[in-house]
Amino acid sequence: MKKGFLQLYLGEAALLLPTVKGLALRASGAGLSVLIIDGDELAEPFKRYDVIIIQNCDLIQQEVDKDVVKNLVRSRPLDAEMVLCGTSFDDEIMEMADLISEVKFILI
Repeated sequence: MKKGFLQLYLGEAALLLPTVKGLALRASGAGLSVLIIDGDELAEPFKRYDVIIIQNCDLIQQEVDKDVVKNLVRSRPLDAEMVLCGTSFDDEIMEMADLISEVKFILI
C-alpha cells in the first residue's frame, strides 16, 4: 500500500484556489478520484478518494477547534493524499506534513 502524503498549502485564498484546482485537474487526469471541500463541510466521508483537498483549514483552527484539524489529519486514509489549504497552521500540524508550500504573488 502506498503512503498518502500530507501537504500544506499556505497563502491567500485567492492564490490557493487556482493552485489546488490545478493539482486536482492533474490528479483527475491521471485517473485518481479527487474531493475538494471547504473546511465547514467536514462531514463528508473521505475513504473512497485518492486525493482529498480541504480549503480554509485555518478558519477551522480559529473558529472551531485546533484539535479538529489534527484529528482529521490523524484519521485520514493511509493511502490517500491530503492537501490542507490556509493562511497558517498550528506547529504540530506543520510537523506532521510531508510537504509545505507557501504560495505568493510575485511581481516581475
